[in-house]
Amino acid sequence: MTKFINATPHDIKVMDADGAIVIYPKEVVVFRCEETRVSLPPITTDKGAVINVSTVTYGEVLTNDGSPIPPFQEGTMYIVSALVRQGAPDRTDFVSPGTLIRDATGQPIGCQGFSR
Repeated sequence: MTKFINATPHDIKVMDADGAIVIYPKEVVVFRCEETRVSLPPITTDKGAVINVSTVTYGEVLTNDGSPIPPFQEGTMYIVSALVRQGAPDRTDFVSPGTLIRDATGQPIGCQGFSR
């Protein structure tokens, strides 16, 4: 049996193989990628608004308090954002929400499984 820890800032609702929704509540610890922004010249839009633009690069995966992520632990999987999962390609214990399930108004209500 595998334990899943939700390391995102949102509750995750995932449909299991039988079609039931399983909820993984958000935890206190969130995994994030370091982010570096460099400002570019602002852009004036066709509506006359001036919009700030920047380039963004992502670095090391850390926890929301700046500490390192925990080491791999057999039998434990972490639910993370797709950005975090891609930022740590060597971590086989990271999964992110799969295909979104939307309600009749188009709002996300859960996901179909996990992506790895």
